[in-house]
Amino acid sequence: ILVKNQPQERVQRWLNSFYEQTTFLYYHQEDFLGGNHLLENYVALISAGLFLDQRTIGRLFFQDTTILLEEELKVQILKDGGHCEGSYGYHVALIERLHFLCRALKAAGRALPHWLTKPLTKMEKWAAILTANIEEPPIFGDSWRMAPMVSPAEKSIPKRLTHLPESGLLRIQWNSSNDVIFFRYGSFGGHHVPGHGHCDCTSFELFHSGRPFVCDSGNLHYRNDNLREYFRSTRAHNVALVEGVEQSEFSHTFRAGKTARGELKKLTDNEDGISFYMQYEAATPQSKGLLFKRQVLVIPTRAIIIGDEVLGLEGREFSSYLHLVPDAARAEEEKNLQVIFSQGRTMYLSLLLGEGSRTEKGHYAPNFGQHHSTIVCRFTGRQKIVYALTIDKPTTTEKRMWSKAMVNLCGAERT
Repeated sequence: ILVKNQPQERVQRWLNSFYEQTTFLYYHQEDFLGGNHLLENYVALISAGLFLDQRTIGRLFFQDTTILLEEELKVQILKDGGHCEGSYGYHVALIERLHFLCRALKAAGRALPHWLTKPLTKMEKWAAILTANIEEPPIFGDSWRMAPMVSPAEKSIPKRLTHLPESGLLRIQWNSSNDVIFFRYGSFGGHHVPGHGHCDCTSFELFHSGRPFVCDSGNLHYRNDNLREYFRSTRAHNVALVEGVEQSEFSHTFRAGKTARGELKKLTDNEDGISFYMQYEAATPQSKGLLFKRQVLVIPTRAIIIGDEVLGLEGREFSSYLHLVPDAARAEEEKNLQVIFSQGRTMYLSLLLGEGSRTEKGHYAPNFGQHHSTIVCRFTGRQKIVYALTIDKPTTTEKRMWSKAMVNLCGAERT
């Protein structure tokens, strides 16, 4: 199509330039970065190899890179279908690239290999699980809000609990089908490509009526400045924080040193609800000897109860952060009970155990370049902080019962 009705001289210049650029890419692949960059390189080289098939170098591009792509997909696509970097945005971008490659192979009259279609189907299913019944995906790590990807891979509505263990993700339907909460305990980006990672281990995003209500801060841009540092930091996520202590070592735009790795423990799903706890040891020098633990109890249709503690803190104060969507408004209904409003939706936020609460200004970037101010609720405590999120106002009896349940969960876990 590109060369039709074009002068032969112009076509030859274009073909020579295409050949030179492809040759340059072949000898300068981004294997020092890995991750989505390297997969993009391979797709480009294989597609170019198909186009230049009549030349010896075209066959070389195709044959060599096909072997590399097959092996790299085994490394980067996890058993549960997620991409190793943990970003929904880059995950979907790679699905689109792999579909492009499938179309190129078909156009060249070649069969689609199983090593390509199998991981692609798993990736589509993973993306479908994360966006089922909600209007946009969670944005852990360097990601962005977008319309859910329509995929034939997963048409059924997920059950109330879906665990993606290799990705370190839990999806829980906590009320109606479009009320969903995601918990993340996975690694800081990919183990070997942490550039898109954030300090979001044990963080969560809560969707109410299909839209975000308690949100991740997102990512504004890739410039090396204070805002980039903020969006990758611990305080930008819905987690526990000791002042001056980051979960992982990170610097500049994409660099990372030692990183925290979370664990999921004692996941239970029965008639009483869903309970589990997550934990990690922060990887920075200031965090030596500290173990961060988060207990969670989800009582479907009634409450989400979260308890944070930091072992080894020896009585020092720590905080639990909760980031609300930009249009949220809050009012203090009574001591330790706030009512939060957003686009016709209402939820109650109760502090069950802790020393107090206050609000701060936060930052929210649902997409690159979109910067909003948000309200951040900050709870403080010295031993344990427990709070609950409910649609209806909780009774005094319920709050006592939930506090006792969280203490019992904590005691049983320690035993």
